[in-house]
Amino acid sequence: MRAIILVLTIFCLYSCFGDDMDIKIDKNESIFPSPDSLQTSQISDSKVQLSWQFSKDVEILKKLQGFKIEKKINEENSIEIIFVNADSTSFIDSGLSTSKIYSYRVSAFAKNDSSYYSQSSNVQTNFPVPTNLEILQISDSKVNLSWLDNCEFESGYKIERKEINNTYEELAILPFNSTSYLDSTLSETQTYNYRVRAFSQINNSTYSNEAHINTGFSAPTNLEIAQVTDSEANLNWQDNSSFEEGFTIERKVNNGNFSAIHSTSSGSTNFKDSGLLISNNYTYRVKAFTNSTYSAYTQEKSIQTNFPAPSNLEIIQYTGSEVTLTWQDNSTFENGFIIERKEENGNFTEVHSTLPNSTNFTDNGLLPTKEYRYRVKAFSNFNVSSYTQEKSIQTNFPAPTNFKMQIISNSELELTWESNYSFDVEYKIERQINNGNFQELAILPSNSVSFIDTDIFTWLNYTYKLTAFTNSNNSNVALLKVRYGLEGTTVWTANHSDKVLTVQFSTDGNKIISGSEDKTIKVWDSIDGSLQWTGLHSQRVSSIASNQNGSQVASGSQGKLNIWNLQTGSLIWSYDASGFVTQIKYSPTDNQVAMVGNGLKIFNAFDGTILHNFGGSTSLDFSNDGQKIAGAQNPYLYLSSLEGDSIIWRSNHPDIHPIRFSPDGSKLISGSYQDNIKVWDIATGSVLLTGYHSGYVLSVDFSFDSKLAVSGGESPYVKVWDVENASEKWSKTHSGTTRKVIFSPDGTKVLSIAGKTLKIWDSSNGQLLWEGTHSEAIWSFDISPDGSKVIIGDYNNSINLWQLNWEWREVEIE
Repeated sequence: MRAIILVLTIFCLYSCFGDDMDIKIDKNESIFPSPDSLQTSQISDSKVQLSWQFSKDVEILKKLQGFKIEKKINEENSIEIIFVNADSTSFIDSGLSTSKIYSYRVSAFAKNDSSYYSQSSNVQTNFPVPTNLEILQISDSKVNLSWLDNCEFESGYKIERKEINNTYEELAILPFNSTSYLDSTLSETQTYNYRVRAFSQINNSTYSNEAHINTGFSAPTNLEIAQVTDSEANLNWQDNSSFEEGFTIERKVNNGNFSAIHSTSSGSTNFKDSGLLISNNYTYRVKAFTNSTYSAYTQEKSIQTNFPAPSNLEIIQYTGSEVTLTWQDNSTFENGFIIERKEENGNFTEVHSTLPNSTNFTDNGLLPTKEYRYRVKAFSNFNVSSYTQEKSIQTNFPAPTNFKMQIISNSELELTWESNYSFDVEYKIERQINNGNFQELAILPSNSVSFIDTDIFTWLNYTYKLTAFTNSNNSNVALLKVRYGLEGTTVWTANHSDKVLTVQFSTDGNKIISGSEDKTIKVWDSIDGSLQWTGLHSQRVSSIASNQNGSQVASGSQGKLNIWNLQTGSLIWSYDASGFVTQIKYSPTDNQVAMVGNGLKIFNAFDGTILHNFGGSTSLDFSNDGQKIAGAQNPYLYLSSLEGDSIIWRSNHPDIHPIRFSPDGSKLISGSYQDNIKVWDIATGSVLLTGYHSGYVLSVDFSFDSKLAVSGGESPYVKVWDVENASEKWSKTHSGTTRKVIFSPDGTKVLSIAGKTLKIWDSSNGQLLWEGTHSEAIWSFDISPDGSKVIIGDYNNSINLWQLNWEWREVEIE
C-alpha cells in the first residue's frame, strides 16, 4: 500500500510540477550506478514479483530518492512507469492477465541524477493446466478419475462430464491440490467423457486432456475345455473385469437347454466339472456377475466326452511259445489295459490286465501252428474304451537261421547255422545227392550250431535239410544246396590311356598282349601285371597275334602292320598297308604271318617279304599243318593251297566275318552277316551243318576234339552245335550282343562276353558255371593256355586278370 501511495504521489507531483521536482528521469551522462540482478517470478495467476540489488555505498544511498520500474506488455509500444521508495529492492506487480509476456527494467534516481536501466527481465504469465487425466472403472456404476496437479496457486479444480452426443456439464468443484475424484452416479453401458481444469479467484486454466470410458461390464473370454478323465473336464477362461463378484458357469447336454451348474468367487479363471458321461456332447458358457447385474457370456465351447482307445496294436515277436504285443496309449487317465485273446474260431477271453500307461505285454504258453487273435481296451473306475483293431498271428516253429557252408577241403564241408530258440530243441540233418531221396545224416543235441560232412565227392551235387524239433513239434526246414563249381577272382588290374580293343595270352601263358585306342601295344607280365614294354602306332591298335614259340608278336592298325620281338619290344619289321588291318594270324610253323587289310597278304615272318597276295578278303585262318589257308571274298568262302597259290575249292556263303579250322583239320566253320553259320568238309567243300541265329554272327570256335562248335553275335544267344550229328546242342541267353565266344582249352567250357559280363558255361549242357560282372563294357577277352585265367579288356581303359578256381559253392535252390 505504501508503494501504491508513493507511486500516486509521485505521479501527482510530476504532473503538477513537472521539471520543478528536479527528478532526473533521463540523463545522457550518469554517474549513478544502475540496479542489477533483476529477477522476475510469477507468484499467482495475476501477480509477478520483481527483485533486484543496488549499491551499498553510503554516499550514494544518501542521494538516492527511489527506483523507477518500466513495464511493457507483449510487443506493445506503450510503457507503464512505476516509482517505488529508495529502500525497496522488490516489488509485486498485480492485476496481470494470463498468457501474456511482461517485460521489466529498473533504474535508480536522485534529485539531479538517474542511473542507467538494469537489464530487462521477462516473465510469461500462465495458469498451469492439470494433465494425465485417467479413468479407472471400479464397479459397474463407479469410476475413479486421477490427474496431475501442475499448479502451485490454484484455488481448486472443476470436474466436467458429458454423455455421448451431449455437452459438458460441471460435475464437481474440488479444493486446491486435489488429484482424484470418485464419480458414483454412472449408468450401465454408457459412454462418459471427462475433463478437468484449475481455477483461481480471477482466472481458469485451460482444460486437461479428455478421457472417456464405457461403463460396460467386461465379459470373460477365451473359454477353453480339456477332458482330464473319462468323467471330468477342466474349464479355463480369461477374467477381463476388475470388479465382478464371481462367475456363473452354465452347461447344456447334447441338444438340451443351458442351466447354471456352479458359481465361483471373484478372480476365478477355472472350474472342474465332474460326473460326466461318456459319448455325450457338453456345451459350456461363462458370465461374470455383481450384486446388481451380469456381464455378457463367453463364446460357447463344446466337448465330446470319450475314452480314447489304444491303437496301433502290433505283434512284434514270436519265439517258440511266446508273442509280444505292443500298442499306443492314447489316454491320460486310464487305470490300465485289458488284453483279450481268441484261438482260431473260439471266443475272445481276457488273458491279462495291465497297470496304467502300459504299452506292451508278452503272452506265453502258445502252441505252434495255431492262429491267435488279440485286441486291447483301456479301463477306468467307471468306463472302458473301445477296442484296438484286432491283430492275429499264425504261430509256427521257425527254421534255424543263417544255414551256411564252410569249406574244409574238397572232401569235407562244415555246415553252420544260428539257433535263436528260447526253448530246448534238437536238430536233424538230412542230405540229398543229385536228384535222389533225402537220407538222414545226424541227430544233434540242443545248442548245436555246426556239423561236418566228411563223405562228399566233387562230381556230385548235395542238398542239405536242417530241422529243429521238440517232443511235439518240428520247425520249418532250412535248405542248403552246394555244388563243386567255378569261381572267378580278380588278380590284378592295369590300364591304357584309352579303350582297350584287343587282348591275348602268349602261347606259353607268361605274357599278356593288349592293343588300345591310345595307339599302343603293351606287353604285361601275367603273374603280377607289371608292364614289360610299349610299342607305338600312329592309329588305334585293333588286332594282335603272337607266334607259337613266343618270339614274335604282330600288331595292326590303320595302314600299318608291325612285327615286334615279344621279349624285348624291339621292332623287327613293318609293312604299310593300304587299309585297316582287321585280323592277323601266324601259321602253325611260325614262319609265315598273314593279315587282312584291304586284301589278304601272307608275309615271311622273319623279314616281311610278301609270299602270297589273295586280294580282297574279310577273314582268314591257317590249317593246322600250315599248308592251306581259308579266306572270305564276298560272296565266297575259299580254301587255297599255299603251294602254288591254287584254290582247292570255293563255295557260296555271303557276308562272312569269322572263319575257323577245326583242330583235327577236317572241318571249317564260317559265320555270316546273313544270320547263320556253316560247317564245311575240308576235303570236299560240302556243307556238313547250317545253323541259324536271329542276327549277324560275330564269333565262332571249335572244341579241342572238333566235335562241338560254338557261335555268337548280334542276337543275345550263345549256341553250341553238335558237329557230328549236324544239330544244335544247346542255346543260352546272354545280356546283349555276344562279341566273342571261345572254348576252354580242354573243351569242357564255353566262354562268352556281352555288355559288361563274362559268362562261363558247361559245354555239355549249357549250365551257367560262373558269371563275372565288370564296371564297363567288355570289348575283348582271352583264356590262358592252361584254362586257369581269363584276361579282359574294357571301355574303361583297363585290362583285368581273373583267376578261375574250382571249389565248393552254395547255389540257389529252384
